[in-house]
Amino acid sequence: GALRVRTRPGHEGGAALAAPVRFTVGPGRVELGDWEDAGLAEYSGGVRYRRRIDLPEREVPPATLDLGRVRGTAEVTVNGRPVGTRVCAPYRFDLTDAIRPGGNLIEIVVYGTLAPYLDAVSPTHFVFPGQRASGLFGPVRLGTRDSPRPR
Repeated sequence: GALRVRTRPGHEGGAALAAPVRFTVGPGRVELGDWEDAGLAEYSGGVRYRRRIDLPEREVPPATLDLGRVRGTAEVTVNGRPVGTRVCAPYRFDLTDAIRPGGNLIEIVVYGTLAPYLDAVSPTHFVFPGQRASGLFGPVRLGTRDSPRPR
């Protein structure tokens, strides 16, 4: 469901409702791209992306994950094991020590910047065009490396 609140001047922000609003959220689907396109125009939190992959039951070659373009901070875990955090490009991760033959769960958590939230609650001249964009834009690529990892 949706809740739409139309306010009168002077009744914005915390003054719009007389009491806290309680709600329950559950899992949903957010496709690659700008969170604004998914209805999260003012959101500055995190979104978890998950993908289960199955690899052949043999030795797994050195593997890398390239997230492509990201607007925010990205944390990657594989099978519950932290692989790394990136705050700027390149958003590439070495998965070799975490990935295994059989089933693997790759999770990417992207934390957006404060720009969408700050622009919504207190419009400021410090948020420039393009800074409101947040999300995982991709393309996301899982690949192997032909050469061994440097130690």
